[in-house]
Amino acid sequence: SQVEADKQVKLGLIYVDDSACYRAYQNYETTISRLQDLAASFGGWMQVRKGNDGYLYFDWYDTERTGVDQAIDFGENLLDIRQEETADGVITRLIPLGAANSENVRVNIKTVNDGLDYIEASQEYINKYGYVTGVKIWDDVNYPSILLTKATSWLAASLMPKKTINLTAVDLADAGQDAESFRVGQLIKVRSAPHGIDGEWFGCTEQTLDLLNPANNKLSLGTQKVGYVKAA
Repeated sequence: SQVEADKQVKLGLIYVDDSACYRAYQNYETTISRLQDLAASFGGWMQVRKGNDGYLYFDWYDTERTGVDQAIDFGENLLDIRQEETADGVITRLIPLGAANSENVRVNIKTVNDGLDYIEASQEYINKYGYVTGVKIWDDVNYPSILLTKATSWLAASLMPKKTINLTAVDLADAGQDAESFRVGQLIKVRSAPHGIDGEWFGCTEQTLDLLNPANNKLSLGTQKVGYVKAA
């Protein structure tokens, strides 16, 4: 009610399990920082889309993203590609913490992890990256066994190299062909033999549209840090 109608965002499609997604914010935090906190705690991906009625809607999906039926193929609609791979954010020793009690002491995994409050990656990863210690908090977890399970899965995911590809591709839907348009948040299959990509699926994390010349449209695909996706 404090902004114009074209700036208001309505609740859209929510496919994340909200059984434990309760947060009480009383410190006047910014909306985007709270959304990022929820994404970090519960996963999934978020987007703001314009509905057919002209209003903006906020969607929050789980990790089961749908794939676009249009692929990006070398020699067909792929114009340019650049690949990047980084180990940023890799942690080899993780200290997981759960919910805090009335004395502000958080749940830990000592009772279910031989007295240790941390877990480690395999020796292979420790040899490769060294001991990189990090802390991850799950405010909604109250049991050490559940905390250990979540921490083990999270640590395994953090060890995967982050591959991102930035490319320029022709959206065949814009060219008048019967194909589904590319959209931020969905999965897109990429095939480019010269670049060693053989039908890999990448999530579309950013899209830049040139309305006057669709051939200049650019996409960013791949795995990025938890946060939010945008369409520019």
